Amino acid sequence: MAESDMNIIHGRPDFADPYFGVTVAKKHPPYVFSINANAALVHKIRSVELRWWKVGGVRGECLVRLHRPRLIANTLCGTFFFLNGAKSRTCQIPSPEALLCGRCHGVGAIFDRVTCRTKDGTLTRSDAHVKLGCMVAGY
Repeated sequence: MAESDMNIIHGRPDFADPYFGVTVAKKHPPYVFSINANAALVHKIRSVELRWWKVGGVRGECLVRLHRPRLIANTLCGTFFFLNGAKSRTCQIPSPEALLCGRCHGVGAIFDRVTCRTKDGTLTRSDAHVKLGCMVAGY
């Protein structure tokens, strides 16, 4: 087998390389939180990916280059957020009463699974949702 045959990718390039068309941002805000009705925690961002391609066609047979990249924030606890403004927001400094994710900060889960209250029983998810926010305006 010739050396040039080994570099050929048959099919879509994103099947062979899962990071095809993905750029990792060097600078990003440190925190992210969701703005949907169930959100209660502020998460710490590990990395922000910029994805420049999306799957197109009826059967997914082609890739389409995007004019603006799709931004995805990966957190330390393993969740991810699409940064489009309608689903989540980034933050430099969270508000003092906001509840930080325990898994992102190495503590463990904040809420009990059964009661939906914090482990010490002082705060519910709905109360934590009201306190979500950012101290620095503009994010």
